[in-house]
This record gives sequence, structure tokens and C-alpha cells, in this order.
Amino acid sequence: MKPVTREPVESGRISRRSLITKSLLGSAVLFVGGTAGLALRPGRSEPLPGGPLQALDASSFPVLAAFIEAVAPTPMTVPAAQVALIIDDRLTYVPAAIRKEFNLALGLLENGLAGMLTRGSVTPFTLQDLAGRRRSIDAWRDSRFPLLVGAYHALRKISLAAYYMPVDIGAEAGYPGPPIPKPDPGPIRAREPLSPPMPVAAAEKGEE
Repeated sequence: MKPVTREPVESGRISRRSLITKSLLGSAVLFVGGTAGLALRPGRSEPLPGGPLQALDASSFPVLAAFIEAVAPTPMTVPAAQVALIIDDRLTYVPAAIRKEFNLALGLLENGLAGMLTRGSVTPFTLQDLAGRRRSIDAWRDSRFPLLVGAYHALRKISLAAYYMPVDIGAEAGYPGPPIPKPDPGPIRAREPLSPPMPVAAAEKGEE
């Protein structure tokens, strides 16, 4: 019987080479799934914002908007396209490799050929009705492939976080807003504080 080999472990963690291999394999799967069905019918289009997108591809933007519509509470208080713009802005703060995989994951979700394998439907994600999109998303959540499960959680978390980011929308989830109003820091100047001093209550001054 051939002996069972285990991945080398360093201080209780998978080795760096194994981690890189898994990451490259995941990226390759996303790339194939996101590009192999280009000959299939296209999905819906979404009006792009006035300015250029910063992190999302033009083809990824409508997919993200359709995903947000499927996971956000209904009726939505904020348009899905506006939430997608918030995410586009936040993605500028992450490494380029993560932005690339984010776009590839959205391409995989939209792709009809990949959909046939992962959710049993060749209809592009953006052309499905709301119930169909939710079933497609649930198929990723319940998939036996960790790559799809991880993509599901990442897309869902960032979509809901962006949706509830405005304070008035966050109140719907029971978040009353920050307990202390934070002053506008204004423009940043050299050799000066980043923000004006916070007001100190009279009771706090007496305790000093």
C-alpha cells in the first residue's frame, strides 16, 4: 500500500509553497469559468456611473448590482447600482490581485457555461429573475467546492456591508450611528493635527 503523504506543516500552518499552489489553482479555475462562455448570449447591461469605474470591470458592474439585489432586503432603500459604486470605491484600497479575482468571480457567476455546471442553468445570472438569482447564489453557498463557497461569502459580506454603510440605512438593522459625532477633519496640512480636538464635556474636565 502506498504510504499516505501529508502536506508539510510549519508551526501549524500549511507551507508557503502549498498555499501559493492552491491560490494559483483557484485563480486558474476562476479564469476558465469567467472566459470560456464568451460565445454565449450576454447578460443585462447596467447604466455605468458618470465617471470611469475604478476597480470593477464594465462587465462585472451589472453582475454585482444583480447580486446585491438578490441578497439585500426588499424593498431596497438604496439602488443596487449605488451600492456597487461604494464597493468599487472600497476595492481601490485592496491589492490588484484581489481586485482581479473579485472581477473573475463575478464573471464566473454570470457565465452560462459555468452556470450549467454549478447551478444547472445556462441562463446568465443577470437575466434570471430575483428568485432564480437567489437559487444560483444558494447553489454557490451549498457547493462542495470550497472556492465557490468562499466566493459566495466574500461577495455577500461586502455587498451587505456596503448596503448598510450609510447611517440612515444602517438604522434599519438597529444601528443608531456613532455615539459621538465625529467632526469633519477638513484638508490635511503639514505639521498640523489630522482633525480638530474632540470636545470634552464639563464633567470630564472636573475629573482631571
